[in-house]
Amino acid sequence: MRLVRSSVALFRLGAAILLVAIAVRASQGAEPRVTSAQIRRITDRVNAQYDSLLALYHHFHRHPELSLHEERTAARLAEELRAVGYTVTTGVGGHGVVALMKNGPGPTIMVRTDLDALPV
Repeated sequence: MRLVRSSVALFRLGAAILLVAIAVRASQGAEPRVTSAQIRRITDRVNAQYDSLLALYHHFHRHPELSLHEERTAARLAEELRAVGYTVTTGVGGHGVVALMKNGPGPTIMVRTDLDALPV
């Protein structure tokens, strides 16, 4: 079951990357059409990072933190985002993390996620 959830999470990541590629292409006045070569490049990139993404997924789910107490989760997320080139601001509204990736003119894409876990 965990592998299925991980695969779904990675599929969503790939889909998000694909949507970004479409938005960038459209902002450049190009036909917002995705080619099979682009899909292959995205799939290859996700596959190349699969093990590290799966390990990160497992880490977050093995070390859940309740709402307003996500100190370690926020720190790890900030660390991971910095490692791939984002400018990171921490401590936003408590343990919030804001990450900014600049890649030139074009559309702005915003993603929001929750960091907290629910007690079970």
